[in-house]
Amino acid sequence: FSAGTMTFNMLDTDGIFNPFDTQSPYYDATTAQPGLAPMRKVRLARYSDINVKEYLFVGYIVNYDYNFALGGIDTVTVYCADDFYLLAQTYLAEFNVSEQLSSARLSAVLDLPEVDFPIGQRAISTGTQTLGGSAPFTVDAGTNTLQYCSAINLAEQGRLFMARDGDLTFQPRIGNTL
Repeated sequence: FSAGTMTFNMLDTDGIFNPFDTQSPYYDATTAQPGLAPMRKVRLARYSDINVKEYLFVGYIVNYDYNFALGGIDTVTVYCADDFYLLAQTYLAEFNVSEQLSSARLSAVLDLPEVDFPIGQRAISTGTQTLGGSAPFTVDAGTNTLQYCSAINLAEQGRLFMARDGDLTFQPRIGNTL
């Protein structure tokens, strides 16, 4: 799976999303950043018939286009990506591994200080495959985090994805054959 994305358009009838509006309720005065700054958290949810919130997407703003319409209503197009985007932007320091299950290796990678993926956003099931340890399996400095996590998943032949609620989900293989 690659990073999940979401794009949405908004009419800015009041100008509150204008990046130059320091009076906007979304403007962060402590950092002097507009409300639509890259890496701001974005969540899209819907409510069921019994008013229970269900997230459809959790991620971050990666870019936006503010379109000024002379004499008309300004519009904003917002581009978002989930946490796989962040993992793809992170690189590992040299990592000496030990022999362990695929799920334990994945957790160890996510626990590394350069990754520091939140424990509360993990749904990692116990893997079935034991991955090698010792010097030949040392992960080189500069290895892309998402690519290494994908390699762990490839060894498991399971599924690694970002669930719609923002949890990194790892599921082991379901058997030797389908």
